Amino acid sequence: MKTDREAWTYAPKKRYFAAKQMYRFVRPGWRRVEVTLPPRDPKDVYAAWHDPMRHVRLLAFTSPDGQDVTLVGMSRVEGDVALEVGLSGLAPGASGRPLAYYRTTRTEDARLVEEQTATRGVIRATVPEGSIFTLTTLRSSAR
Repeated sequence: MKTDREAWTYAPKKRYFAAKQMYRFVRPGWRRVEVTLPPRDPKDVYAAWHDPMRHVRLLAFTSPDGQDVTLVGMSRVEGDVALEVGLSGLAPGASGRPLAYYRTTRTEDARLVEEQTATRGVIRATVPEGSIFTLTTLRSSAR
């Protein structure tokens, strides 16, 4: 907690909101699933350096019945990243449900940005620089 020593008020630090995005949307009993990145061009010797996902960490989790999914990520890129996530391999119910997009940035604290349904099994989101984000089929009761 941050302390305002003049007014003696307390406020959560940014790391609270970052952790909240993981602990609120990844429930006990969920399992981590593999995240597969698009293949790199084998002829490009600098492909690893050109890859914008090099500085984006992404973890995916699914509920035991496979009906809910949560993706949590962190962008350390110094610019916005256009993220496209394919939901192939999930239970049919999970890929047809709307996903909520939450993010924490310098100015936002675990804020619901939008909700969208996958188009042809793909979700698109713009991830701001230096942010932590969550895409989930779960609904938050407290916002």
